[in-house]
This record gives sequence, C-alpha cells and structure tokens, in this order.
Amino acid sequence: MATNLSLYDNTLHSLKEDSEKQNPGIQRRIKKLDVKKLDFEKLRRFSDVLNAKLHDKDFLKQNLYFFGENYEHNTTDDLLKVLGWNDDNYFIETGNLVGYISTEEFNLDITSRFGDNFLKYLLHYSDGFLEFSDAGQVGSQGLNEWVLIYLWKKTLMQAYRLGMPKQYIPQHEKRFTIRGSVDVLDYAINKGKDGKILCHFYQHDYNNSVTQLIAHTFSKLGNEPMLRDCLQLRNAFENCVVGKKVSLDACLRTKPVTNPYYAEYNKVIWLSKKILMRQHGNLKDTGGASSSFLFDMSMLFEYFIRKVLLEGGCSLFPKNDGSMTISRGLGKNDDRHLYPDIIIDRGEDSEGKRWIDVYDVKYKYFNTEKGIKREDLFQLHTYVSYLSNDYRIRSCGIIYPQEGEEIAGTENILRHPDYKEGIPLRVVFLNIPTTDKVVNEEPKKGRGTSDKASEATAAEKYKEQMENYTNKFLENFRSLPNCE
Repeated sequence: MATNLSLYDNTLHSLKEDSEKQNPGIQRRIKKLDVKKLDFEKLRRFSDVLNAKLHDKDFLKQNLYFFGENYEHNTTDDLLKVLGWNDDNYFIETGNLVGYISTEEFNLDITSRFGDNFLKYLLHYSDGFLEFSDAGQVGSQGLNEWVLIYLWKKTLMQAYRLGMPKQYIPQHEKRFTIRGSVDVLDYAINKGKDGKILCHFYQHDYNNSVTQLIAHTFSKLGNEPMLRDCLQLRNAFENCVVGKKVSLDACLRTKPVTNPYYAEYNKVIWLSKKILMRQHGNLKDTGGASSSFLFDMSMLFEYFIRKVLLEGGCSLFPKNDGSMTISRGLGKNDDRHLYPDIIIDRGEDSEGKRWIDVYDVKYKYFNTEKGIKREDLFQLHTYVSYLSNDYRIRSCGIIYPQEGEEIAGTENILRHPDYKEGIPLRVVFLNIPTTDKVVNEEPKKGRGTSDKASEATAAEKYKEQMENYTNKFLENFRSLPNCE
C-alpha cells in the first residue's frame, strides 16, 4: 500500500516536533511529518525520480498548469530534497511547486504553506471568473483536488461561452444521392439493388470525443458541492452525447481540438483527464495522461501581484516580450531571456528619456537578519544594468509575501556607476493573515450552526483581512518616493 505524504511548499519537514525558533531570521517553520516512520532509502529514490522528471519537458507539458499567457516555469529547483543520512536523521525540503503525484510507493501532496484560503484567494483574484463565496469549501478530497476541480469548472465555463464544441465525425450511410465517397466494394456486391449507395462522409456533430469526455467527467464527479450551480451546463453536455457511455481509455485518448475557434476547450480536455486519472494513475502515462498535477506557486503569486498593480493604476510593460536576452556563451541561438517580473513605465522626462521602476517578485522566505539573498541581489543588479542601456531607472526592488506580523517595506541604495547617488533599492512586503489567528478570532458557533457554515464564515473573514492587506500593499507601494 502506498504511503500518504502531505507536505507544504518552501518548508523543511521532519519526524520530530514542529519548530519555528531554530532559525528565526529565516522565519522558516520546520513542520512535523504526519507519519510515524519512513524508509529513508526508498524516500530518497522517490525524490531522485521526481526531480529527474522535472527536467523532462514532456513531463512538464503534460503535468504543469500555467496561469495566464506568457508565463513560464523557469526554475531549476527540485520538487523535494531529502537531506540527511539515515531513517532517524533527515529533513524533507520542498520548493515552489505544489500539487500531487501518485506512485506505487507514495501518494505525495504538497500544498501552500500559507493555508487553503490563501491559495483560494489568489485563484479568485487572479482570474476573477468565480466568486470567492461560490468556490466551495475544501472537503475530504484535499486542497489539490479542490484546486483541480475549481480550475476545471472555471475553464469549462469560459470555454462554454464559445458554444458547444463541434467536430467532424465519420458517417456511413446508404443514400439515394451520393455524398462524400462511394463504398466501391459494397456497390460491386449489391449493385445498388435497393436504389441506395453506401457513402462515407464527415459531418459536424455535437456528439464527439470532447463532449463525451466532459460528460464522463461530470459523471465521475457526481454530487461534487462545487458543481451544484452547473446543472444546466451538465445537462447540456449529457444531452449532447444522448446517453452514450464511453470507457475511461476512450476518454484518455481524446485528442486536442484543432479548430482555433474552440481552442479554449484544450485546457478543459487536459484538466478532465487529470480528474479522471486522479484515483487510478501513476508516473507512467496511460493513454497519454498521468495522475500528476502540479503548478508553480511563484508563478501564481507573480500573476497575482501584476494584477494588483495593474488595477492600482500602475502602467506595466508586457510580460516576457522576448526583446531582452543575454548570451549564454554557447554559440548561435543560445540567448537566455533576461526579463524582470515587474517593469513600471514612469513616462519621459523633458529630455525625452523614459524612466522605469524594476521589481522582481519572490515567493520565497525573506531573511530578516541577512536580508536579500546574494543570488537575488546579483539578478536584480543584472536587470538594472541591462535595462540602463535603453532606460533610466528610478527605483528597483523585490516583493515578498510575509505571514504573521505586519512588516513595512524597507529602502536602501543600490550602487551603480551610471547613477552618482545610486538607485533606491526597496523591499516591499505583501502581508498575509495567519490562518490560525483568523480561526481564533471567529465567534463561537451558536446553536444550530453547522461546521460548513463555520468554515464559510472563517473563509469570508480571511477574505476581508486579505483584501485589507492587499490594499495596504498597494498603498505602501505607491506611497514610496518616485512611484507616482
């Protein structure tokens, strides 16, 4: 039987007790594993296999979900590292990727270190298609499966605005008039005795592999609470397939839509296969699908920050326009894209020079004793130096998430030969409410109050606090000198 392994992103995990005091500068919790004992060698082999998979582009294409266009998974971090030397002395370290992977030996689930409601808020704010209150509660299936169903529902509702997908389906019919191609063998045998000729042709039909896959997924999800408001949508797809039952293998063989008008259904197809394989699969692909489902929290966090700044009135450069590259020293066509996460356009001065702000978004922990990591400072300095060829830099900095005690942004100076007084270097925090604090502040349940109602109240309270912190982040960001 496979061992269930539940972890948090960017966290050290141990078989010993929780600890938040071993390294207060990093503010990195050491979480106790919810299992009594693990086979160290087996776990290390499992880790090696997973980390090797992350360097396989085909595996990432099939199993990594992307939020928004022009976003890419550009980290070389491992999914998890096993640090130690025997069964009693080791840690499991995770990075930015969250999701699940099932094998014969382990069922791995990695969720956000900031809690379920934080991830729900980011998803809601980033796409804005489903209301936070309509997203449903995380049930016994766990956060990652909740995310999978949430994204499936969202993408299906978006794709359905284009109408029901049609596909050309092969038809075989005896007709009085010729349509398509004539079955020569049948004609040679029957000579058209009944006056009809067997013809083969293609016809647009709603009853196709895509609608069958979606109808089968609705059936698989059954009475999922999150889909209670999708009765009309469910009926539309079930009516399309006119009660036709298809096998799991047939569903997993569904090919992407080639008609560009219905291209949005391709992500629905991808997510549908993930849902159907959630209970059955392993790392070996079956019918082109896998039980693995991963997404990059740093990518989602960056997507969220960009939207907050855009809605706050900041004029941002497009993401990854491909114009900024640097050679890797390997010859032709070896350029590496060099592009910061946030470039704010500040307009031109009287001399016609365009001024910009340059910021990078980091989902990692911030060390309050040692400050910005060495490699992150070098990266930011490279961005500034490269962009200084075409622009004037008014400020630069890094944006971090910060849970617990509110921390205001800091300001220093980045020394640069082109700027006599240096460039303002800022660290800006998006403060995140502590989940435990939100729960503790919730009023005690009254008579007749259900657990689900209590969870909904806590979720709404978390949403209010997160909205307040988001507004403070934007106000803090815009109030800094040279930002307007």
